[in-house]
Amino acid sequence: MLAEGWAVVARSSIAMAVRKGAPRPDISSLEALKNTLLRAKSVGYSASESGKYLTTELFQRLGIADQVLPKSRLIGGGERVGAVIAREIWRSASSR
Repeated sequence: MLAEGWAVVARSSIAMAVRKGAPRPDISSLEALKNTLLRAKSVGYSASESGKYLTTELFQRLGIADQVLPKSRLIGGGERVGAVIAREIWRSASSR
C-alpha cells in the first residue's frame, strides 16, 4: 500500500504493430506517440478496455481525436487486432 492510500493492483500495456520492414515507430515520449499516431495511415484498436481508453481518453488528452478517430477502426467480434493487421498486410501484398 502506498503512503497516499493507493495500492497498485495491476499494470496494463498497449501494443503497437507496423508492417514488416517498416521503420519502428517512435513512441518514446508523449509527443513522439502523438506524432506517430498523426502520421499513421490507419489505427486499429480492440473492443477491450485498452481500445476504449485509446478512443475515449488518450486521443482526447493528446489533442488529436479529431484527426485520429476518423482513420481508426474498432476490431470486434473476438478477433485480435494483430491477426487483423496481419491479414490486411497479406491482402495488400497479394493484390500488387
